[in-house]
Amino acid sequence: MGSEKEYKYEDIVHLPMDMVKTLNPAISSDEDTYHITKLLYEGLFVLDDAMIPQNQLVQSYRYYNEGTSLSIDLRRDIDWHDGKKFTAKDVKFSIDLYKQLAKSNKGLYSDYVKGIKSIKIESEYSVTVDYYEKNNNNIVNLIFPILPEHQYKNVANFISKGGSSKFIPVGTGKYKVDEYNRLSSLTLVSNSDYYGEKPGNTLIFHVLPNKEGSVKLMKTGDLSLIYNSAPDRDALVSDSDIDRVNYLSNEPEVIGFNTSKAPFTDKRVRKAIASATDSKTILEKAYYNTGILTDSILYPGYFGIEGKGEVYSYDMQVAKDYLKKAGYEDRDDDGYVENKADNEIELKILIKQEDPSANLAAPMLKASLENLGMTVIIDSRKTDEYYSMLTYGNYDIFIGGIRINERYDLRPLLHSSYSNVARYKNNRADKYLNAMNGSIDNDQKKIAALELKKILKEDIPYYCMFYKTYGIFYTDILQGELTPNYNYIYRGCENWKCRY
Repeated sequence: MGSEKEYKYEDIVHLPMDMVKTLNPAISSDEDTYHITKLLYEGLFVLDDAMIPQNQLVQSYRYYNEGTSLSIDLRRDIDWHDGKKFTAKDVKFSIDLYKQLAKSNKGLYSDYVKGIKSIKIESEYSVTVDYYEKNNNNIVNLIFPILPEHQYKNVANFISKGGSSKFIPVGTGKYKVDEYNRLSSLTLVSNSDYYGEKPGNTLIFHVLPNKEGSVKLMKTGDLSLIYNSAPDRDALVSDSDIDRVNYLSNEPEVIGFNTSKAPFTDKRVRKAIASATDSKTILEKAYYNTGILTDSILYPGYFGIEGKGEVYSYDMQVAKDYLKKAGYEDRDDDGYVENKADNEIELKILIKQEDPSANLAAPMLKASLENLGMTVIIDSRKTDEYYSMLTYGNYDIFIGGIRINERYDLRPLLHSSYSNVARYKNNRADKYLNAMNGSIDNDQKKIAALELKKILKEDIPYYCMFYKTYGIFYTDILQGELTPNYNYIYRGCENWKCRY
């Protein structure tokens, strides 16, 4: 019998990163900065798996003045990485900073604070936040990183100097920066003063000028894992020694309708197109099964609401029935449907030229719609023109992914006051969208989400084909459970180690 392998264990985990402009989360738009700062900073609140906000730097809170004022009592046991105490000054500084940046729409968190009228320090560990209205007062908006007031003494200096690539964060998170060279690497070590479970490892992020050789680096142990969101990622990383875990993104892949343009003003026509969409086959052949079917544009599991299966199953006869109810049928046996005014359905499917999956999906949808008796053209545009056409409503329908913010505020996508690209208007939907973002009671927020889901099933401004998944690849060198989600891909990393 052969002897068992002897392994050496190491508590250093090697991770890839792009060259980022800055580690300052207030002004950065780099994806790596967004994820890495989750390890360095914390917010007043944090989202759980069901998108329900939970206390993080907050001890307790309460609303008053009919929900337009929020009193927050802060934790007393939090230290910054440099040993200074976390206090109400830091919360006020952070909110004032984000509000200042919001004036010019800078940074990732501008929309989070637009509903905040002012913040007042009540004591060393308590603040009061006043809102303009109840529609923007939900604590889900208070999940942005809280920053140290003492690192820069005023907002102007923080904005002007904090953008430097040499900016070294001082946070409250479980990791802190040990070394940083923006051209080569970032080393994070355990924060020994952290109030919760302390990491037992060191994370080294290696700046890769290109990630083409990352698979080779992973197999040699120079990288512990790699991330990939491409639909064809399994083909890109096909080595049998490499394992993978897929996780749900915040990106539904949809067919969007210009609801202000005939015949898509008629929801029965929209339902016909949805029923003629073979989402399962499109997911398999165009997106390589990197997604999950779901019955709503709502994030699956949002506030415990299930999102399984297709809301409109692929059924060409049902699709024909919807068209007939909308007044469209082949009246002259020429293979094309027309209404009583002899108007046929002619449409263009707008897609992004650089999106390979949409370029595969569009012909499949085109074939189905032509079988219904429609005239269909695929309109492929470069990225800038694609988004311009969506913004100005110069389209019929489109196929594409929609990345929804981590607060899951759906109003920019659906609310009639937010210039949504579908041109969708429904006062009842507006009411529930506001309640989802403004309700201070989680049960009421869930009820609002359920009611909105019913409305969207009936009105179908967007047909959600599926939610995309992203992937992590690793070898058996990496030890520990990988439990990423779209807004915290390093979740559980404090327990990772490597085995050689």
